[in-house]
Amino acid sequence: MPNPQIILVAILSLVAALGLGFYSGQDWSNTKHEAQRAKDLAAQQIAMEKQRAHADELSNALSIAEGRIITQTVEVIKYVPKVTTGQPCLNRATVSLLQPGTDPGLRPPTGALTPEGAAPASSDTDIAGWIATANQHYETCAVRLNALIDVETR
Repeated sequence: MPNPQIILVAILSLVAALGLGFYSGQDWSNTKHEAQRAKDLAAQQIAMEKQRAHADELSNALSIAEGRIITQTVEVIKYVPKVTTGQPCLNRATVSLLQPGTDPGLRPPTGALTPEGAAPASSDTDIAGWIATANQHYETCAVRLNALIDVETR
């Protein structure tokens, strides 16, 4: 009959070997999982850097475009007095109708407006300046929308 102590030592050795194998396998699995996770994070970081670089390019292009628009508008406004006469082309009633805040509710005038309630008449110089500023706002909005579209389509 085999010695009970030898059987006990054999069983304990077998349990220890199985436990060691299990834990080393678990450790290998964790290491493999962590390596894949690190690889995925590195790929995400590279993708994020590419997106950031693209966003920086678009932001710089947008700043340049907005600066060009402002410069163009300033130049146009600078030359407006040279190509206009300064003569009234819109009467007080028309200006009151078109200017927010000068005629409550922006209602069309039903009769002659009183001088205190009417905006001053606008000259062709005033209208040309307004158009230049409106063009600036439109062009700025257009380049901003195009930049947003570029961000979304990439």
